[in-house]
Amino acid sequence: INLGNLRLKKDAAILASNQSLIRVGRTAVPGNNNFPQETQFLLFKDTGAAASPTYTVTALATGAGISGEVKMIVINNLPALNSSFQDGGSVNMIAGAVETTILTHNSTVPKGDNIIIAAVQLDNPDNTTRTINAGGLRLKKGVATLASNQFPINLARSARANRGTGVLLMARDAGAAANPTYSVTGIDSSGGNPQIDVEAKIMVINGLASALLDTVAVPVGIAETVIGSLPTTFPAGENVIIAATQFDNTVAAQRNIVAGNERIVANGTQSSNSFDMNLCTSGTLECDDFADGLLWRDGKAAANPTYDARALASAAGINGEAKIMAIHIKNKVPIYRKENY
Repeated sequence: INLGNLRLKKDAAILASNQSLIRVGRTAVPGNNNFPQETQFLLFKDTGAAASPTYTVTALATGAGISGEVKMIVINNLPALNSSFQDGGSVNMIAGAVETTILTHNSTVPKGDNIIIAAVQLDNPDNTTRTINAGGLRLKKGVATLASNQFPINLARSARANRGTGVLLMARDAGAAANPTYSVTGIDSSGGNPQIDVEAKIMVINGLASALLDTVAVPVGIAETVIGSLPTTFPAGENVIIAATQFDNTVAAQRNIVAGNERIVANGTQSSNSFDMNLCTSGTLECDDFADGLLWRDGKAAANPTYDARALASAAGINGEAKIMAIHIKNKVPIYRKENY
């Protein structure tokens, strides 16, 4: 899928798209030039939209054979100054120990609790494998890191399937002063000349009740495994739940999480992966890790719900990590009954 051909649209207008090439490999047997799955994230703020707009995600591939699936949420009716958004351009990361600033967003939100979501796209145009070590891709406020990748992100060389990937970083900044500045930065740990191309979109939402869990690495077993469990103190009403996940294969054999076995769970499975995730042996860096995400709208939540991110692997060896964000959109509307006496 070439640059600009994965599109979030409103009618004919393109609101957001992929900044760099998306390559998708073939078959269920992953290898350094054969990685069958791909996830990307798109964000946009549509200011002053008319009532009942229609949003669409479209894609255009270079040939037949790719299947796609979309999870989309629209959050409406925030106060005018309570959200802030910026779509950045492509930046070339400086290789080695130098931290590269990918996007700096000077938000315009009032003081209070902020939700920060950063959608990042990575692409390797070089002819060698590139790596961002654990903790090297960062969502920051000043010098403080709010969120980062749990496992290394390995990108295959330019001619191979897993040359790029999408990563979702999320954080909650409680009690922030007005107009805070957030940034996305990265360190290309590979050394050598500047190589990795990277682009970020940052969304800041102020004033909505929220809860966040950022887990440590959890071994994913052959039975359903809870990677993270997020309790909330929300009143009954409507919630949005986002789970940003990352998986890493630690053993010298292929491991899979088949379709439906990565899940957001609340009184049963509510959202799951539509395609298999196939990870190659830990000795093949280009395809032993994968970032993914799930989304769900809980339209009739009871008070104080708990939301889990869970997964089930084909065999032991995969470690998983999740960032779970729950956003309370509105309270349950009480029902009144008039009695005549």
